[in-house]
Amino acid sequence: MSRIFAKLAIAQIIFILLVGLPSTGFSQTQTDTASKPDDAVTDTGVSGELKPDSLKSLRAEVENNADLAEDVKKAALTLLDRAINFAETEIRLQQEIAEIEKQVKTIPEQIKATEIELDRSLPTSDHVATTASNMQPDQRENRLMTLEAELAEAKSELNRWSEQLSTIKDRPGRLPEPMTEAKKRLVVIEEELNKTPSPDDPPLLIKYRKMALAAEEGKLNAELELFEKQLANHDAFMALATAERDVAARQVNRQEAVLKNWQEEVQRLRELEAKKERIVAEQEKKLAADLPPVVQKQYDIAIELGKLLEKITAEEAEIIERLELKQAALTQLEEDFALAREQVKYPLDSEALGMALREQRRTLPSIENFRRDSRLRRQQMGEIRAILLDLDRQRRELTDLDQAVQKILQAETEIQDTELNLLQTELRRLLGERRETVKKLQ
Repeated sequence: MSRIFAKLAIAQIIFILLVGLPSTGFSQTQTDTASKPDDAVTDTGVSGELKPDSLKSLRAEVENNADLAEDVKKAALTLLDRAINFAETEIRLQQEIAEIEKQVKTIPEQIKATEIELDRSLPTSDHVATTASNMQPDQRENRLMTLEAELAEAKSELNRWSEQLSTIKDRPGRLPEPMTEAKKRLVVIEEELNKTPSPDDPPLLIKYRKMALAAEEGKLNAELELFEKQLANHDAFMALATAERDVAARQVNRQEAVLKNWQEEVQRLRELEAKKERIVAEQEKKLAADLPPVVQKQYDIAIELGKLLEKITAEEAEIIERLELKQAALTQLEEDFALAREQVKYPLDSEALGMALREQRRTLPSIENFRRDSRLRRQQMGEIRAILLDLDRQRRELTDLDQAVQKILQAETEIQDTELNLLQTELRRLLGERRETVKKLQ
């Protein structure tokens, strides 16, 4: 029923606009001038062509004419610039009209294709666990970044179609005003073209003024034709944009599901690897119990870094989960805000509106909780900053492993020469592993 009312409303708009103003409007002028937008309006005394290239050539001649008085030349150039702008705009509008006519022919096929896409079952997700476990850590991270980029692209496509749908939906209420203004301007132009020019005006300016008016007339006729076609095909474009929006929304949901599966599996493997590194360091220390204290100390550092990596990895999973909840709450809040604006925009029962707004206000996040959480976040950011600075220091110290080994050995005075080669090899291995752990922590 709402579609029938929409069609009737659009038909009424077109009928009023086409017959409600003088006959110099769109229906007559389209036949007289828009059918040959590039031809001159000979019945007004304007000769020559109104094509942009011809007008630009004429402008160059005027600009290079040294015999013209400066005030006449300036006025002539201004009129020609207006004519050029109108002529170029008319060409662009005619191209849009042609594009609409082309699109209208293919809309049924496009809608059918989107319906088939919506009915198609989503492909089963990859065997994420198997695929991820066979990847190196950096390959898994790259895979996540690729999926995040694909999701961002899908959301961008959804936003594009949502905005286009909103624009099309608003056309019946937005176009009548510019159409009316265009028709009024056509009446004025017609009067100007038929008016006897002042004998004091230079013939050159009279001619260029009529050319500018004729070019504007062609532009307005094309504009009216474009508006009429947009209104006449409103339902078709609405149906297409809605279908495309639905397909884009479906793709976003699919990409979100795929990304979530990968995020969970990659996070599980991160935690597993962090725990494994800590356990390996503890076992190695037990096996190396007879090694000098200088080596034992490096094992202790490796164990502590392993515990830190394990802790941070687990906390990262919790942070990601909380972030997803916050993002979902933000999305819901934006939807509630949009609904509230619509409720205020359109006349509703004041009591019902008040109850709806009070309910929405009740569900808003507490500002006190936000301030408390903000203080906690600032404190946590300070702690994280201190950890990152220490990790950065360790990474700089481990840039040259040989130099780091020599620095450790120089501080030890009780090392036997027979143990030196063994200790250098073991320390270099431990420092190399520590450097990789530090990289993971940063």
